[in-house]
Amino acid sequence: MKRNELIIVDASQDITVEIIQYCKQQFSFKSIHQFKKVDDIAGIDLKSVIIFVNSVVLLSTDQIVSLSQCISKYNVPVIIYSVFDEDSLSHIVDALELGAIDIVPAKIFYPTHTQHADQVLFDKLITELRKGSFKFDFTLLRNRIFPESLDNTVVKSAKRSGLVVIGCDIGGSSSLLGLIPQLPKSFTIPVCILINNNAQFLDAFCDRLQLNSQSSVKRVYGKSVIEPSTIYLISANRAPVLDVDSNGIVSIISNSSYPYDLALKYSIDQFMFNAADIYGKNTIGVLLGGMQKDGILGLEQIKRVSGHTIIQSTKSCYLNDRHKFAKKTGCVESSVYLGEMAEKLVSI
Repeated sequence: MKRNELIIVDASQDITVEIIQYCKQQFSFKSIHQFKKVDDIAGIDLKSVIIFVNSVVLLSTDQIVSLSQCISKYNVPVIIYSVFDEDSLSHIVDALELGAIDIVPAKIFYPTHTQHADQVLFDKLITELRKGSFKFDFTLLRNRIFPESLDNTVVKSAKRSGLVVIGCDIGGSSSLLGLIPQLPKSFTIPVCILINNNAQFLDAFCDRLQLNSQSSVKRVYGKSVIEPSTIYLISANRAPVLDVDSNGIVSIISNSSYPYDLALKYSIDQFMFNAADIYGKNTIGVLLGGMQKDGILGLEQIKRVSGHTIIQSTKSCYLNDRHKFAKKTGCVESSVYLGEMAEKLVSI
């Protein structure tokens, strides 16, 4: 069924004009309807309507229930372009967990962002609209970082090369000593190692890795440009993210001021999400043994963009709780013995 109408619900009226202008350029909508409240659309015939909900105010559980009733009745795709704080995000998560939104027939595409009127996000929304199929994924509720400098040209440039992201905790340092020295000099894909430990330990550990590695090992302080044939040791306690400049150069920023995803507790997850956004299918996510769940959501995201996901096998690690958690999610492409992991990375 051709959908030739657009409904905008914008409680703030902040960017409605811009949305209308943009959508008029991209689509041939027969008519555009504008409302201030979600409740106002309850009596509208939505059989041939795309709803575009924009709100910079809190979406309460009641509003989400009202919206979900419309979705369930008419089975129309919905885009919610919104700015969230911790409270509003928790409202939505609660509503989903309570079944207020029927995610199977609704087919909601639900990105989140921290800025108003971001062109890159608009482009992503338009791409999904043109596909004509909307897939809801719960993890899209988790705020994916879209740096202001990240435009289509930058993403295309960044995706030309790959990136390995390795997550581990204190107990994984011995596993790193068994993996990193085995990577041959011919392995040029940059490697980012995120480890939960204090600065003093990481400084000493970086020196030890360098003595035993065939590639350059760098400890990240502040900002470091990602280069081939380089291994970066990053404190997971310092809110690290990836940034891309206008020339497509990717950098690691430690102790960043970027708005962090409130639904992602762990920085390894956040970093992997960030890497998947930039490198797409060329992202390789690796989790070494440990007791924490840190990195599992990140592996799920990497798999979602068709990247590669690897976890250390239970037979080669002392602490294997992380392996068990990851296997349950179905996000693991390969469970690899530590002694064979370097060979696995080279073969990808």
